[in-house]
Amino acid sequence: MLRYAVMGIVLTMTLAGCASKPSKEAPIENRGAAELANAAGLPPAPGVASKGSVAEPVKAKKAALEAGQTRPLRADEMQAKPLEAPAVPGAAKTEPVKSAVVAEVVRPKARTFQFAYDSAALAATDHATLEAHGAFMKAQPKLEILVQGHADERGSREYNLALGQRRAESVKQALGLLGIPDARIEAVSLGSEKPAVEGHDESAWKQNRRAVLIYKDE
Repeated sequence: MLRYAVMGIVLTMTLAGCASKPSKEAPIENRGAAELANAAGLPPAPGVASKGSVAEPVKAKKAALEAGQTRPLRADEMQAKPLEAPAVPGAAKTEPVKSAVVAEVVRPKARTFQFAYDSAALAATDHATLEAHGAFMKAQPKLEILVQGHADERGSREYNLALGQRRAESVKQALGLLGIPDARIEAVSLGSEKPAVEGHDESAWKQNRRAVLIYKDE
């Protein structure tokens, strides 16, 4: 009896060891329907892509991207990113035109330039007035002027005429330096024949030593 019991235990352990050993048979490969159809030489079922057909669209898409082609946008992408108008080569950006306000050049009111005794030199205080007349004449290119030179009553008639001429020429020369052509300026002398004020003192003489600018359109 003991002998049969020992043999039963040995037999049980042997069967258990055989069951735990891995099977030597190759596992069944989980193949798709398309591969099984290819292996059997049958055409693929409708709607089932073969293994080669899956790789071909990928290669075609990669080739299109390398060639610079782009895919069409989907509806959701078109809503998220609206298309921009293509830039025209060489087109310059336009900026709004700013309206320039041009200040009107007013005719100067100061027309008289006074001189020192026996002098034809313009005073430094006359420069601003001369510049104003020069700017106005540039704005009126057809306008001409007359400059009259005067002297006080002292001195001979011939001397006063010459002195008045030099004073008128000083104004003409100053305007010429400002860009006014000589042809638009006429310089004459009246000597002491037309005094600004009547008198025989320094106050009257000071006002009579002068050059007067006159616009010919007035």
